[in-house]
Formats: sequence, structure tokens, C-alpha cells
Amino acid sequence: MVRARTLAAFIQALLPWATPPGPDDRLEPGWAKVAIYATDERPTHAARQLSSGKWTSKLGSDDDIEHALEGLCGATYGAVVQFLQRPAAQP
Repeated sequence: MVRARTLAAFIQALLPWATPPGPDDRLEPGWAKVAIYATDERPTHAARQLSSGKWTSKLGSDDDIEHALEGLCGATYGAVVQFLQRPAAQP
């Protein structure tokens, strides 16, 4: 099996969880969202939106962190290039 580290492959891997495109990073009741970060179309990271509107990420083997969406933008993770969404799970 050949694994491609492309934005299209990253989205394909997440399709069982959500469908593209999510429109943006706005908090929308009833929807769960994921943001994909990339550098030069090479995906680097994904973050999940919390019910507070902040985002959560797992950075390596460290604990999960909460952050603003732009908090990870830069040389390491790149920029947000795609949003995915799905109906939120009901309690």
C-alpha cells in the first residue's frame, strides 16, 4: 500500500468522520467541525472545534491543548486550508 501525504488523501481519510467542505470556523450549534492545517498543500495537522468555539489539538505525545484556530498557524503547521463538518452527536 502506498500512502500519499496530500491534502486530498488527508480529506479522504477523514471522510468517514465528516464531509467537506465545512464552510468556515464559525461555531454552529448542531455541527462538529475539524480544521486541516497544511504547508504547501502538504497536510500537517488537524484540530477539532469544541462547544466553546475554541479548538483542541493533540501535539505529539503531549496532552491535548485548547487554542484559537490561528494559534497554530506558522512555520510548523502552516495555515488552515480546509474545514470538514458533520452533525454533532446528540447528548
